[in-house]
Amino acid sequence: MRGLLTQIGYLGYFVLGLFYMVAISAGIQVWFRIELIFAFIIGFFVAQMPLVGTVAAVMGAMKAWNWTLLYSLAVFVAAPLIVATIFGSFLGLFRS
Repeated sequence: MRGLLTQIGYLGYFVLGLFYMVAISAGIQVWFRIELIFAFIIGFFVAQMPLVGTVAAVMGAMKAWNWTLLYSLAVFVAAPLIVATIFGSFLGLFRS
């Protein structure tokens, strides 16, 4: 069971990273008015930076997709923390 949950966690983290990259790329395309392929290349590298990527994803979703600040924070900040806590408790990472 632990191996399956670990694999699901890795897959979820990968999908979340792709979602961050798409939000960042959409924001970059709107902000700088560049072609989408170049925005994806820049977004790929920005998404790898922990704090910068999160802020860029929140701002990109707000600017490109017209999301509210609360919704963007819920998706890009709160949801990953909740999922990490749930998986961490299932895997026993928080036991003392």
